Amino acid sequence: MAGISIKPGKDGQSANIEMKLPVIIFKEQGTFIAHIPILDLSGYGNSKKEALDSLDIVLTDYICYAVENNTLHDDLISRGFIFKNHQVNPPGLEKSIKLFPYNLKRVLENKDYTKTDKSIRIPAYY
Repeated sequence: MAGISIKPGKDGQSANIEMKLPVIIFKEQGTFIAHIPILDLSGYGNSKKEALDSLDIVLTDYICYAVENNTLHDDLISRGFIFKNHQVNPPGLEKSIKLFPYNLKRVLENKDYTKTDKSIRIPAYY
């Protein structure tokens, strides 16, 4: 992340950028799985709510780890995110299919699934 810094927000706190990412929820072997394809992150549980709650924990751990290790920006860039004018434009499902063709195509073509959007916040960079 050379040359990238977290943008300060109000009261010295880091500013955040909010974006929405697609989440695919499906059932496999009796377990609900909530999956963010472009980040290749999943949570699971006995219900959709449990799967989404589990995904929240996984997503928080991913962001915290990546920020602490200064890898968030580079990882998101490698997954097709575009940073421009203090905004982040995430890629769509099409990019996810290109990056993870087997897993995502298998779910989309062979499973009953629902799609929802998940709002996430990441530190703002400049």
